[in-house]
Amino acid sequence: MKVLHIVAGNLNGGAAKGAYCLHTGLRNVGVDSKILTNSSDIIGDPSVTSIGRGKKGKIRNIVRAQLDNLPSKFYKKREDRIFSTGFAGVRLTNHPLYGWADIIHLHWINNGFLSLWQIKKIKKPIVWTLRDMWPMTGGCHYSMSCENYQTGCGHCKQLNSKNSLDLSSFIVFLKAKTYPRSIKCVGISDWMSQIASRSYIF
Repeated sequence: MKVLHIVAGNLNGGAAKGAYCLHTGLRNVGVDSKILTNSSDIIGDPSVTSIGRGKKGKIRNIVRAQLDNLPSKFYKKREDRIFSTGFAGVRLTNHPLYGWADIIHLHWINNGFLSLWQIKKIKKPIVWTLRDMWPMTGGCHYSMSCENYQTGCGHCKQLNSKNSLDLSSFIVFLKAKTYPRSIKCVGISDWMSQIASRSYIF
């Protein structure tokens, strides 16, 4: 079994560190596991491949992240919190490691690394470890006290939107249309699993 982990961000911190620990654990028990990341640091591990190395890779990372964040800029009174659209990303299905893999394991994929449209193009079994709430929301990574993720978002508090048909509701609509029905989701805690089970998307 060949498992390809899709992980955005620096592998020695945050959600990506958790993904890397799982990857090394799988390799220790004999699973053929590899990581594809956009980190500029692959921490000297030959089982890790990065699209973000070198000057061109870093520039492309910045451009994709800016494009992904651009739609939220139209909400001038938005909160100063991370908000991801999932509109921009790399062409995962064109990468040689996609062809190599039997299973695609998604982790934290944001900041312009993997788009919703690329998720739709994946024609292999997908496991998604839910490391924050983004997979089930209209763009926020933690909904705070907001429970709109249970009904399809809109009136987004983090965007300070008064409109039911705002960017957050559009993102939820796209997620519902693009996520393959066969995705297997795994919460990193009982709380996360319960949140996912109450969400509009899952």
